[in-house]
Amino acid sequence: MARAPLRLHQELLLLALHDTKGTLAFGQMQHVGLGGGIFSELLLEERLRLVTEKRGRKEKTFVEVANRTRTREDVLDLALERLSAAKRRANPRDTVLRIARIKRLRHHVGLELVRRGVLRATEDEILLFFRRKVYPTLDPGPERALIERIRAALEDRDAGAPDGRTALLISLAHATGTLRALYDRKALKALKVRIEGLVAEAGEAGDATTAAIQAAQAAAATTAAVTAATAAAASG
Repeated sequence: MARAPLRLHQELLLLALHDTKGTLAFGQMQHVGLGGGIFSELLLEERLRLVTEKRGRKEKTFVEVANRTRTREDVLDLALERLSAAKRRANPRDTVLRIARIKRLRHHVGLELVRRGVLRATEDEILLFFRRKVYPTLDPGPERALIERIRAALEDRDAGAPDGRTALLISLAHATGTLRALYDRKALKALKVRIEGLVAEAGEAGDATTAAIQAAQAAAATTAAVTAATAAAASG
């Protein structure tokens, strides 16, 4: 029996994980990238809709829940429940961040891939005292097909424009730095124009994820600066 196609957030996590160790090996702000993938899927399934309203001279875009019916996929349903319960609408960037804050989001996505037979769930030990859940590859086939699809989209100029889902995936992988799973820095530089073209094709969902990652990085930098300043003041 053929597997259903992987979701965008599942594909992103698959690229980011170390095949044998099952730990995150590539990229940064993966929780926000997963949030972007889930947001994209909910838009594609018309569970969410974008509404643009004029506020004075400016237009603002908000995300609304269009269909609260369960999808029967745990992670999508968790996100839909969180967004449905929110007291106020949010813009696309903040919607991605809301989804990214789901507790243990990476593990929820990892377990979906375990149920699909792509990964296996196990534990490893840190400093002899702590244990963590990791997800090494069980079936390498889906990741191989995924990598071939991305390489064809980025390297084969005669193949024409890739489908929208592939452009979205490349946008997510680019925003999180997960393309480093396939290319080194020099190769990425050579592909820069092609990548930027596909990112532009990814539309609102890709833009929202990039903006959400930038916001999360800025918040992390501010927190680190405040912590350092507090520590310096306490020791002074």
